[in-house]
Amino acid sequence: MNPAICFDPAFILTPTRAGIPHVLPKHLRALRSNATPTQHRALSMRFAGQASPLRPHKLYQIRKENFAGLSCRAAQDFSLPDKKEPNVNWAIGTVVENKPENASGTLRTVVISVADEVTYLEGVRFKAPQGRQVQPRWIDNYQLPGQSVYLRNLQPEGSEGSTEEPQIAGAISQYPIACSPYKARQDSAYLDASIIELLVEDSATDSFSKSLAGLEPGSQLEVSEVCGRGFTSLFNEKVGLNSSLEEGRHLVLIGSGARGMAPLHAALAWTPVLAHAGGEGKVTLFYDVETVAEAAYLAEWDDWRAAGIRVVPVFRDEGLGGNRLIEALFGRLGFESAINDDPERCAILISGMTGVASAAVTKLLINHGVHQEQVLYCDFY
Repeated sequence: MNPAICFDPAFILTPTRAGIPHVLPKHLRALRSNATPTQHRALSMRFAGQASPLRPHKLYQIRKENFAGLSCRAAQDFSLPDKKEPNVNWAIGTVVENKPENASGTLRTVVISVADEVTYLEGVRFKAPQGRQVQPRWIDNYQLPGQSVYLRNLQPEGSEGSTEEPQIAGAISQYPIACSPYKARQDSAYLDASIIELLVEDSATDSFSKSLAGLEPGSQLEVSEVCGRGFTSLFNEKVGLNSSLEEGRHLVLIGSGARGMAPLHAALAWTPVLAHAGGEGKVTLFYDVETVAEAAYLAEWDDWRAAGIRVVPVFRDEGLGGNRLIEALFGRLGFESAINDDPERCAILISGMTGVASAAVTKLLINHGVHQEQVLYCDFY
């Protein structure tokens, strides 16, 4: 690896506080937590408008050799074997389509219809029923790219009144929504259901994902309400994808694997981002993937480029050694050369990496001039 981009063994991380994504030196946990969205919001508000909570004595040490073999591939198992079920509302979902999303067939787009009865739909007009308040639809909670849902197997009949703790190992998992909010609303407009798309890895070691990738149309499972706040700063909840678009920042999307590409696909297909790329703004995608055959949404890359989005695939099978994503981002000429822009004008969207990889990339981005508040993550990822 080029000495100019060798990893500094001391890198800035958030201090250990309940509910804030963090990395512990002993366990090197992922940059995500199992805090509820309400807890995330409350903790973010605590630091909003204040100086960063980072302090020199909170710097954690990681040996340089740990970074030498660091892989930015996404974590494979996102099931919750040791956790209780999230405190969310559940609805019945039905698989309506299951199609391949890459050349090798290891990635599947699973289209799910969530029961969402519309009682005020008359013909082609929406009409509020008189004398009672119109209830919000399930899809109304999906506001921003980067939000997610939980899935679980249908509970056996007669188990609703059971007092036993449910056995959820491998039976519940969280997935980012892969279609944009606009696309989801368009597909759901005149239906008694809400339509969403999930990107699922068929070759994943997670047994739930492998099972989900094999579901046929008509299969049913339980789907939670939409969770999360989308791509948001860990240090200031007012800083997110919307504010970055309003400020005209250069959006730099960094995704790894299927888990990372799903929420970034939702962002790239979102009309405000497309308008930003086609106007005076800039959008750049760095996509870390094993091979071209494993790459998701390959058929859409030309459409993204035509819309003004710069697509930089980073394939790990090129046999050049080192960490290919780090080389692509920082290289010999630095991050400014890689994005052809001032790092201070950038907002970074990171998704799909392990906690150690996310921390390392974040540290390098800050060292190259990116404001730490402008590094945005999905909730729980």
